Amino acid sequence: MPRFSLLVLPAVMLFHAGVFAQERGVELHGGLGYVLDAGRGPSVPAVNAGAVAWLTPRWGAGVRLIEGIGHDDFDEPIGATLGVGGLRMWTVTSQWRWFARGTEMNVALGGGRHAYRFHRGTSQPIGDRSGSGFVAIDVLVGRRLHGSLHVKGGFTYGLGWDLHPFQPVLLFAWTP
Repeated sequence: MPRFSLLVLPAVMLFHAGVFAQERGVELHGGLGYVLDAGRGPSVPAVNAGAVAWLTPRWGAGVRLIEGIGHDDFDEPIGATLGVGGLRMWTVTSQWRWFARGTEMNVALGGGRHAYRFHRGTSQPIGDRSGSGFVAIDVLVGRRLHGSLHVKGGFTYGLGWDLHPFQPVLLFAWTP
């Protein structure tokens, strides 16, 4: 039975039928943000890509990938380590949404992973990726721009052991 579910769910998400209501289906996301980490991770601009499969008009499952741009230099280098960069994050969340007067409110809760590399000297980054898992929390508010194109703004937050990535984000959402 689990194998059947693993095959059917992606098929439903990718090839949703006309049986779905207007609010159901797959929503694709793309946007920009700035990851701020009060812990040991980098604070850098980031690009975001993701998708939410709205299985009911008010509940869905989402995935988001975040790629940091550049690296964050330490104020005072630690030995030969100048800073951290190569940020990569991913989240898998359960999403809820509400509508009020043309405004959409999204709240998500799930899990994710935060990884980065140490930069040493003037050469390319070396060393293994470091990072940890976290509890992912998203809060987004959106409006329809035109047709099936929406804009959503808000934040994502990672509640982890020693990493706490917070990202104000602006996303464009499209429902094919």
